[in-house]
Amino acid sequence: MLGAIRTFSAAPIRILVNSHIHPDHTGGNAFFGKQGAVIFSRHELRDEMLHRRSDPAPPLPRPIRPACRP
Repeated sequence: MLGAIRTFSAAPIRILVNSHIHPDHTGGNAFFGKQGAVIFSRHELRDEMLHRRSDPAPPLPRPIRPACRP
């Protein structure tokens, strides 16, 4: 993913937006979060990622949790 972005910009990735919980939309969270990107999503998505009602996996670690603002 980063390689594709670098074909048109060398700027730091500062913001990442999660549209829904599928891995093809949230799978880059850990990588880009460690690079310093702020991750945004709807409150409902963040809640689902933190509590994983549909998946017995543990809650996501802090660097890849999306931030929400009202």
